[in-house]
Amino acid sequence: FVLFIVLLLTISSSNRHFQEAMPLAGDEPSYLAISDSLANFKTFNLKKEIETIHWQTFCQQACPPHTISVSADKIFPKHGLGWPLILAPLFYFNSNPRLLAMLMQNIIVVILALNIFLWLRENKFSFWLSLFVSLAIIFSLPMAIQTYMLFNEPLAALCMLYAVRKREKQNIFS
Repeated sequence: FVLFIVLLLTISSSNRHFQEAMPLAGDEPSYLAISDSLANFKTFNLKKEIETIHWQTFCQQACPPHTISVSADKIFPKHGLGWPLILAPLFYFNSNPRLLAMLMQNIIVVILALNIFLWLRENKFSFWLSLFVSLAIIFSLPMAIQTYMLFNEPLAALCMLYAVRKREKQNIFS
C-alpha cells in the first residue's frame, strides 16, 4: 500500500510540468468542452459553449470541440457523455480544471496498478513479479502518456480489470 502512495506522489509530481508543456490534444478539448457546458450551462447542447467561446478558458490553441450540428439551435458533441459527466464536477472548483483532472487521472492509474498487482497476487504469482508487471504496465506506453492526458481508457481498463477480479472470486453464482 505504501508503495502505491509513493507511486501516486511520483506520478502526480509531474502534473504541473505536463500541464504547461503539453497542450490539450486529440479529444481532450471536446471532453472538457462538454464538461464545461454541463457545469456552466447545464446542457449537453454545446451552442452556448461555442458562441461564448467559453472553451478557450482551458484551451488556448485553436481546438474547437468536435460537434454535430443538428439545427441552428442544437449543436451536440460527437463523443460519449460518460467521461465528461465524471469531469464536470471539477469545473465547480476551477474554471480550468485540467490540473485537477490530471490528478484524478493519476489516482485512476495508481488504482489500476494496484488492481493489476492484486489480480496477479490472487492468481498465485509472486510478490515481486506482480509488482514488476503492474509497474511495467503503468510506466510503459500508452499508459504512461495517458496518465497525464484526459482520456477515458485508464478508467475503462480499471473497470474491466476490477470486473475480472470480482468474477473470478467465489460467489453464490459459482
